[in-house]
Amino acid sequence: MITMYTKQEIILKSHREGKSSRQISRELQVSRKTVKKYVQQFTGHIEQVCANKEGIPVLGEHLTTAPEYKIGTRSKRRMTDVISGTIDTHLQANRDKIACDQRKQILKKIHL
Repeated sequence: MITMYTKQEIILKSHREGKSSRQISRELQVSRKTVKKYVQQFTGHIEQVCANKEGIPVLGEHLTTAPEYKIGTRSKRRMTDVISGTIDTHLQANRDKIACDQRKQILKKIHL
C-alpha cells in the first residue's frame, strides 16, 4: 500500500524537480503505473482548480488526502443448476483429456 507520504513525494518529485516517472519509480521503489496514476490525478486536479478558480488551498487538500483504493463491489454469484451443469461438463472434458494424455490441455480450478 502507498502511504500519504509516498504519494506526496511522487507528486513533488514530478512537478517541482521535473523528474520522469521512471526515475521516481526507481527512487521510491514504486511501480511506474502507480507513479503515472498519482501524477495524472494531480494534473487533473490542477486543471479543475484553474477552471473553477478555487485557489491553492484546495491543492493542499489534494496532497494531504490519503490514497484511495478501489474495492471490488461485485455481488456474489449463486450456484444454480446451469452453472453446476457447466462445471460438470468441463470436469468431464478434463477427464477425457487426461485419458488421452493431454494433461497440459486441461482447465485449472481458477478457469472453472
